[in-house]
Amino acid sequence: MESTRFEFEVEELTLVGILKKPDINSNTAVILLHPHPLYGGDMNNHVVREMESLFLNLGYTTLRFDFRGTQSHPKAFSGISGATKDVDEAAIALEDRGISINGVIGYSFGGSTTLRFASKKSLNFIITLSASYTLLCENEYHSNELSSIKCPVLMFHGISDDMVPFMDMNSISQLLTCPVKLVGLDQENHFYQQSLDLVKDEIRTFINSM
Repeated sequence: MESTRFEFEVEELTLVGILKKPDINSNTAVILLHPHPLYGGDMNNHVVREMESLFLNLGYTTLRFDFRGTQSHPKAFSGISGATKDVDEAAIALEDRGISINGVIGYSFGGSTTLRFASKKSLNFIITLSASYTLLCENEYHSNELSSIKCPVLMFHGISDDMVPFMDMNSISQLLTCPVKLVGLDQENHFYQQSLDLVKDEIRTFINSM
């Protein structure tokens, strides 16, 4: 496996991530998006790292990076709109290196960002973990834009989540016109302390079915 520091520019700021390539030659990547940067979320989040390991084993190149608002740029946070711009620029930087974007996986704030990004970018799949409907609709975002997502979507949410309501998953899914699978996780909260093995099994099945 090859691991390199990955830098790209967003509005005169340099954002930093980690680009990893599996042992096999792969120019197809997934981007991994972390939870809210103002509440401790960063690219080293344990769920993000688990997703990184999983997708490397599935043969994908992976990119995880810190949104604006993390410790490296704490005053630069500009909401989910800014985070979506961060992903836009990360994708451009990858494509400039000859790496195509196959899918995006986002957790919490990153899940809501994934949905916004996918409404503008053609992808093969997206996966969200505990995406927030409230964050998705921040700044008067027109949620009907999600109808432009054409790729398969896999969504997870803990039934006992007391930070982002479980019903957010259903509310978001009703805005989608593409194939979508919803997975409610029994006895799971917002932090995926119980069910990551199940999540990974579901993702393997989802990816292998395409």
